[in-house]
Amino acid sequence: MVRRTRQMPTLAWVYVVAVAVLTITTLRGAPADEVVWKTLVVAYTVVGAFIVHRQPGHAIGWLLLVPGLAVISDFGTRSLAQPADEFTVRLLVDIWVDNYAWLLVIFPIILLLALFPTGRPLSPRWRWHTRIVIGMTLLLVVWGSLMREIGPLEGHWTIDNPIGVLPNPADLAWFMPLWALGLIAITIGALVSMVLRFRRGDRVERTQVKWLLYAASFFAAVYVPFAIFHEVMPGLLFELLLAGSLLFVPVAMAIAILRYQVFDIDVVIRRTVVYVVVAGVLVATYTASVVLLQSMVGEALGLDSSLGVAGSTLIVVALFHPVRRQVHRVVSRRFFRLPYDTNAIVTGFGATVRDQTDPDRVQAELAETVTSTLHPSTIGLWLPAPWTTSPD
Repeated sequence: MVRRTRQMPTLAWVYVVAVAVLTITTLRGAPADEVVWKTLVVAYTVVGAFIVHRQPGHAIGWLLLVPGLAVISDFGTRSLAQPADEFTVRLLVDIWVDNYAWLLVIFPIILLLALFPTGRPLSPRWRWHTRIVIGMTLLLVVWGSLMREIGPLEGHWTIDNPIGVLPNPADLAWFMPLWALGLIAITIGALVSMVLRFRRGDRVERTQVKWLLYAASFFAAVYVPFAIFHEVMPGLLFELLLAGSLLFVPVAMAIAILRYQVFDIDVVIRRTVVYVVVAGVLVATYTASVVLLQSMVGEALGLDSSLGVAGSTLIVVALFHPVRRQVHRVVSRRFFRLPYDTNAIVTGFGATVRDQTDPDRVQAELAETVTSTLHPSTIGLWLPAPWTTSPD
């Protein structure tokens, strides 16, 4: 058993090399967006192999390797560019892979959300989620093999299937709504599972989930602006940004699972929030000052518009550090604890109450110290009842 476990990382890296070689082969003459996405798939397999190398028994690493099969399958379906003359088992497999290879990308991502960070379901009761995902995959495998007519997904030809007894599911009025409902159910289930892990988990597990949520937020920050301004944003630029944001998801998973500086996520989140707010404030200030200087000062004094731009730049530079300090103070006070020296706080509190004999005064000093450092939403102090002795 130990020997087999040691062989798993080696097999994972061999698999990554094979995926990379086949990807390079399929990218000759491919459009730029295809190059970006297939390179992203290879990056996923590299991260997965790294996790398997460190923790061979962890399911998350193996799930990250699965999307690489989509690249391998693409290499094997090149023959579908031309209509087939006769039905063969190889043709059936190639057509099925061409039609349903997307399952090798979508379903592993859903399982990653449901099983992260432990690699196991939230509880035995949550095994239904994994079973539904596997069941939906097998359904398409069987159905795609038994259709009466089969053909490539984007092809212009079909061929009779001698073992086919089922119609194309896309031609059935009830199939697609039912399939969509199943996808929605397993996606919501994965998200609910992640939320419950965050609420019920210990400090380590909650921090691991924070890494994934941070990566998901980064992806949303890239995707949402494109969804709104997709008509004016260059397509290739968006592909690169989106691929980079998606790459951060497995990287965040690897950091969380391997617990490398896992407790620094709060610092990363705080700094991200601070600099995003600072950037927004400075951009708004720069835009407003340019408009103001050009429309009022420039027209009144007849100055060149470049002077307004230069003046606005100087204003932004001068405001950067004050704005950053103020935003950092507000964000830290609202969402995070401000940094403090524990030894200095304890020493100061001890010096304050050393000669204090009034219990109410000691309680007030303790409450003030805790409030100024930890910033709890509520605070309470429990004291035992006064000790009394009964008369003899």
